[in-house]
Amino acid sequence: MKSPVVSVIIPTFNRSELLVEAISSIRKQTYKDWECIIVDDGSTDNTKIEVDKIILEDCRIQYVAKPEVLPRGAASSRNFGLELSKGNFIQWLDDDDIISENKIELQLKELFQLENKKAIACCNWDFLSEREYFKRDYIFKDKSKLTANQYFYELRKQLTYCPIHVFLIPRSLILKGGNWNVLLSLNDDAEFMCRMVIESNYIIHTDNCFAYYREHNTYPNYRISNRRDIDALESYLISLRLMRAYLLSSNIKQDAFFKWKLLNVFYDYWKVYPEVLKKQYYFFKEIGINLDYAYFYKLRYKLYKIIKPWYKRYLK
Repeated sequence: MKSPVVSVIIPTFNRSELLVEAISSIRKQTYKDWECIIVDDGSTDNTKIEVDKIILEDCRIQYVAKPEVLPRGAASSRNFGLELSKGNFIQWLDDDDIISENKIELQLKELFQLENKKAIACCNWDFLSEREYFKRDYIFKDKSKLTANQYFYELRKQLTYCPIHVFLIPRSLILKGGNWNVLLSLNDDAEFMCRMVIESNYIIHTDNCFAYYREHNTYPNYRISNRRDIDALESYLISLRLMRAYLLSSNIKQDAFFKWKLLNVFYDYWKVYPEVLKKQYYFFKEIGINLDYAYFYKLRYKLYKIIKPWYKRYLK
């Protein structure tokens, strides 16, 4: 049997209803030569029952229960799914997100047209909320492609990020860049993509397709990325240190990006977990943030929150 061109890998845990929606967005793809691997991380709901129903209708769907000897978590599940996959291109997808029906087709078309095979395809994305849709600015603006340096510059400039399912990535780049870091519980997607972007020559813009990133208004902690505990904080800080090391090793200095990220960490966590941040004292200082002046950073932030509404109302 011929290997599929694209492997879609979906880690899941106890979200059968949302998972069905995610799978549906894959089955609707206008490009048909794909496989979809569902990696179940120990669900106790009816996930397997629901997926088995879909498999009876579509043999391109596979369900696998992740072995108990492997670490828990989405990163480990993605690595296991990658090991089982056969496609030359990888589409990562979380079990609560969806992609437009033409995404894979259009991104493959763009990648196949390139002489340089070390490229990653990226597309527009919006939040998919339980209440409404939100329009998201797109990092490419008037550019057709971005280098690694330009990518991080634009993220900082526009104060945004890119969820993992906006990308379509050649397997060859993942083999060079490495698997997901199973030791990270938060920001593992940004750390992973940092390595992929460095391995690539550039990221290309694919127009007229999109990805939706679901927000859970009813359950604010439904996403792991909404966590505010010590483990999540330490994982986030470690991921940023790793990312900066990767970039510096490739002669890419993006201190403005990391200063933005670390200031957000400071504002969110200093009051609750100051000791954890103090352990990263020299990392903050390398980026230009001196924790000895924490009081003044907090005061400046309070003033900013007071002034910003007035500025937007009367001056902008």
